[in-house]
Amino acid sequence: MAKDHIVRVGIVGYGGMGKLHADNARKLGLFGIEAIADILAERRKEAKAELGVATYGDYRRMLDLEEIEAVFVTTQPNTHAEISIEAARRGKHIFCEKPFTPSLVEAKDALKVIKKRKVVFQLGLVLRYTECYGLLRRVISNGELGDIFGAQARYGGYMLSYKPHFDRGHDRGMVNGNTIHMIDMLRFLFGPVKEVWARFDRGFPKGTELAGVISFSHLNGVMSDLYASGAMRVGSFLFVNGSDADAVIENNTELTKLNKEGSHKLLRANVGFQEELEAFWRNIVLGEQNLAGQSEALELSNLMESIYLAAIKRAAVRVPRATL
Repeated sequence: MAKDHIVRVGIVGYGGMGKLHADNARKLGLFGIEAIADILAERRKEAKAELGVATYGDYRRMLDLEEIEAVFVTTQPNTHAEISIEAARRGKHIFCEKPFTPSLVEAKDALKVIKKRKVVFQLGLVLRYTECYGLLRRVISNGELGDIFGAQARYGGYMLSYKPHFDRGHDRGMVNGNTIHMIDMLRFLFGPVKEVWARFDRGFPKGTELAGVISFSHLNGVMSDLYASGAMRVGSFLFVNGSDADAVIENNTELTKLNKEGSHKLLRANVGFQEELEAFWRNIVLGEQNLAGQSEALELSNLMESIYLAAIKRAAVRVPRATL
């Protein structure tokens, strides 16, 4: 495949994330948007007016187009497995928004087909492509913080009007639909989790969770704690405590290092929405491995299953090995 190849894509779901990815794909110049599929007529009308492309009410008809090489899946999570399976069976590469699926069973079903069909798969774990987290990972691995004692994070926002996060049939819950970003970051920075403890608000498990506290014991001995809320009025925050220095990321975009000399701003950067799409393109065209592929999707789905089990049991749970 030529190094200047333009990957022709179809987008399933033209809501907020579909529009965001369409806009970034056009800015990058690495993708050609061929068609949009959405079950809502008004969104199809918007797509035709804004992009000038063919639109479909049934995504399968769009996937049948031979010219489409890849698909962006930006629908509700309870549809991700089905759409990914249909795309993989047609040989289309897949960029799928997070969370991959509401359950581990659905994730495994989809990943088996994706693996069999040997298509590129990338999950939309955008913080992996956000410069502040990438730099923090390097700072940790280079030993600039010394020995890592632990980490504390808060993640969420005021999301009460966004009903899918609080509908078990759509996202499973707020933690799976939103907090998953920071859960993945704690794995990304400190490695696999061997044990997890979780406690959600009093409405759970009869209803979906609104807030919760989750504690992780990582295989390397690091402990990390996370407060998650769908009614949070302060910004997201990650604090890493080391023997020689500390580090803080605020609102996913500002990284500061603190040591005995004082506070040092290391980086201020945007959330990596364009970077993750470029990584998807590089995987397809150049064969470069992405940071959020099949194994990461499986391991994260496996961890999410353990988190919800721990919250139901109100006890610590060992995280089993993730296998298809």
